[in-house]
Amino acid sequence: MEKERSAVSHQATALKEKLQPLVEKYVNILLADLAKKGLVEELSDSVGGRIFKLRNKTGSNVILNSENTHARLATEDILDFRDLAQSLYFNLNEKLGPDREKIPVSQIVEEFQKAGVVNIPNLGSTRLRDILDKGKLLLNDTNSDIQKEGSELLDIQNNYNYYVGALLEYYVKEIAQKEFQGFKFVEHHRIGSTEIDLLAQSDIKHEPDAIFEIKYRRRALGTLREDLISSFEKMSRYDRTVQKDTCLIIIIFTDEGSDVLEKINYRFRQYMEESFPSFRDRIFLKALYSKNSHLLKEGLKNIHSQILNSNSTTFELELRSGAENRGIEGDDHLFEKVFDLRKFRYEISIEPQMGIRHWRVGLRFAQAASFPPRDKRHVMNYPLFHAEKNANSKGLKVSYYGLTGGQEYTKSTKILDYRGDAFTFFVSLSNNVARIDMVDKNRDSILPEPMLISGSPYFMLSAWADGKNQFHFKGQVKEQALKLSQGTIQLEPKANPKIISVEVLSENDHAIENCHIVLLAENNTFHEGYTSSDGRFHFQIPAETNYAILAAHPNYFCTILEKFDSSNDILVRLPDDEDGSGSIICPNGTGGIPGLVGGLNPILDTELRTYLYADNIAIDGGAQQPVPFEIDKPLFLEDKHANKKSVIFRFIRGKTSVVDFVSVS
Repeated sequence: MEKERSAVSHQATALKEKLQPLVEKYVNILLADLAKKGLVEELSDSVGGRIFKLRNKTGSNVILNSENTHARLATEDILDFRDLAQSLYFNLNEKLGPDREKIPVSQIVEEFQKAGVVNIPNLGSTRLRDILDKGKLLLNDTNSDIQKEGSELLDIQNNYNYYVGALLEYYVKEIAQKEFQGFKFVEHHRIGSTEIDLLAQSDIKHEPDAIFEIKYRRRALGTLREDLISSFEKMSRYDRTVQKDTCLIIIIFTDEGSDVLEKINYRFRQYMEESFPSFRDRIFLKALYSKNSHLLKEGLKNIHSQILNSNSTTFELELRSGAENRGIEGDDHLFEKVFDLRKFRYEISIEPQMGIRHWRVGLRFAQAASFPPRDKRHVMNYPLFHAEKNANSKGLKVSYYGLTGGQEYTKSTKILDYRGDAFTFFVSLSNNVARIDMVDKNRDSILPEPMLISGSPYFMLSAWADGKNQFHFKGQVKEQALKLSQGTIQLEPKANPKIISVEVLSENDHAIENCHIVLLAENNTFHEGYTSSDGRFHFQIPAETNYAILAAHPNYFCTILEKFDSSNDILVRLPDDEDGSGSIICPNGTGGIPGLVGGLNPILDTELRTYLYADNIAIDGGAQQPVPFEIDKPLFLEDKHANKKSVIFRFIRGKTSVVDFVSVS
């Protein structure tokens, strides 16, 4: 036996010795090819065999074969930085005229230095200024000293990723501040040992804060999972600190093209399904080719809309010759809608359609959803805030009339020479205090400070000109359904191994009767039941498996756990919400909303598209059915009796869906 083992060992050693030269030859061929592509470098001082190292574009110990190559690579990095800085600068300065391209790039970089974004110590160098302003011409000039002497450029190259990262963080903050109105932005916020790139803290208690994680990756696909996990850990730490759910927005800039961006988005969805399925409405990704940074604005606008669930309506306010005129004390035109700040946040854009010398556009507030007659403008207990343009003044001003009906102030906005451009009101509620912000057409704030009105969560919109002028405004209202407090589902050890016991309580520990409970298996079959007066229901199931648990009630918003192990019992707490709010489950493809006459038929097709049929119910003002819908984005329904509901689909799988609804006045 020992002889046989020895013979086998000898044969293996002989085979290894024969294969070794082939392996070394193959490895050397691979390394030589990688060296040609610039991914690795062969050390010039290697002894006893060829030695290679990975090329490091940001470290201080870059080793190259020649000074010429070194200088060229350093110059190429500075050219990349130059192009990015120029692009970001122009994206941020939309007011620049047709001569914008004539601005020297060195001047643009100086502007970023003044703003504290980057700190390039040798920006005064003539060589560096030449490269920034004439870069590619100098690089292609074979007689240029830049190709031979690049020592003064190495500091920039060694800090390349740092400078690019600083530029991109600054750019994201500037764009996000305009798209996320009503948020306070904090840079480099620290939670313990963790640093957040950019934090947006909401002024509204029902609305989540937002964490921005900004990444610059020359090659983004390989690090995507790592970036997602590390960012998720930061979000989780922040959640525990502030005791509220937070949204995570990961922004990745990469040097890779559109084909790789598609793969990044696909992998992101794949990783979310695998590791974070219950966070799909809280984690967002925007991947951008670094030379297409201008697309960030639209991307953040879409993400903000998803977070707030916005729906828009257009309107017109006008007084023309022969139209109704209520004179000095009356409203010339009222938009016949009561806005409810308890359930929505509003963005109201106003755009004049004609040259107007004298006008008012105002928001009248109330403690309840009823308002006084229009024949008297200033009424006790109905505060009024309005923007105004006077014939004897160039600027745009605002005035406020308080609970007594008397005028409390008139103030100038930051628009001192108003030329008839569009402006926007942002109206929200926090702790029963209404907050009004105003921005110009570039979404820059124009109020000296936000206006706060206590105890009045309803308002209406009107315009007037004191019987002096015609006027015509067009506008748009974006109605943003606030993320509502979610219930909780707690898993507890089973009392009986063959039975799943479900108990449903309110936030105040009251048992909830008639709560619809559905256990949805992974193969989309389901068990369902309704809780009794003690808030309990018991399921008998054939074997332990994984289910989604869905809980809904006509007087409470839904609560969902998309995956749980049936070896546990379940305690559900439903969130307490306003009257007129509730939820339903459609377990077999159909269902009805309490208070609406007619039925709903939501569809999830084989290509994972979602759309809705409704029986004798209008969707979004009578849109052609079926109407596409998205999870967490509202639809507006109206039946034949003019009963109205705002509905939001929270879940759909197979033929089973869950819907929250809110009564609409």
